[in-house]
Amino acid sequence: MKTDSTSYGHPTYKQFASIDSGEYREKIRFVNIHRSDLKSLPLKEYLFVMDGYAEALFEMGRYAAHIKVADHLIELSIQHNIFTLGEKDLYYESLFQKAASLYNLEQCDEAIYILKELLKIDPENESCRLFLVNCHVRNQASLLRRVRKVSLGVLLASAVVIAIELLLIRPLFPELTQPIEVTRNSLFLSGAVLLIFGEIGVRYRAVSRMYDHVNK
Repeated sequence: MKTDSTSYGHPTYKQFASIDSGEYREKIRFVNIHRSDLKSLPLKEYLFVMDGYAEALFEMGRYAAHIKVADHLIELSIQHNIFTLGEKDLYYESLFQKAASLYNLEQCDEAIYILKELLKIDPENESCRLFLVNCHVRNQASLLRRVRKVSLGVLLASAVVIAIELLLIRPLFPELTQPIEVTRNSLFLSGAVLLIFGEIGVRYRAVSRMYDHVNK
C-alpha cells in the first residue's frame, strides 16, 4: 500500500465507501475479491477499508478473523503514528473491539489484559469499566453456576416439602403441619437468599477488581 495521500479517491476505495454501512456481508465479499487492489491504496484509504472490513467481520460473528484484522490495524496505527481515522480513535477502538472478540470467544483473561491497558489510557471510560466487570463476571461463571445449582436444589426441596404437606401431612397428620410449614419456608428462604447473595457477591467482586485495575 502507498503511504502518501496524493491519490485519495482511488476507485477501489470509492467502491468500498459506496457500500451501505450495514451491508457487512457485502463488505467482506468486496475485500476478499479485491485484496490485490488494496495494496495500491494510499495508507489512510487502506486503513478506512480495513477498519470497515474489521467491523463487518465482528458484526457477522467472525471473531477469530476479526482479531487478525484488528491486530493488523493496531500494528499499522503504531507503525505510522496514525491513531485517529476521521473522528474515530482507530487505535483505542480497534483494541476495544479486539477485546470484545476475545470475550465472545471466551478468552476472558486476554480481554481483561487489553481492557486494563485501555483504562490506563482513559481511566474514566465507562464502556471499558463495564466491559471489564462483565469479563470478571464471566471468569467466575463456574462459581456462579454452582451457586445457582445449589440454590435451585434447595428451592426444589421446598417444592417437594409443599407437595408432601398438601398430599400427606394436612390430610393425615395435621399436628405436623406447623413444623412442616417452618421447614418448607426455611428451605425456600434459604434458596432465594443463596441465589440473590450469590449473584450479588460475584458482581461485587467483579466491580471491586475493576476498581483495583483503575486505581493501580
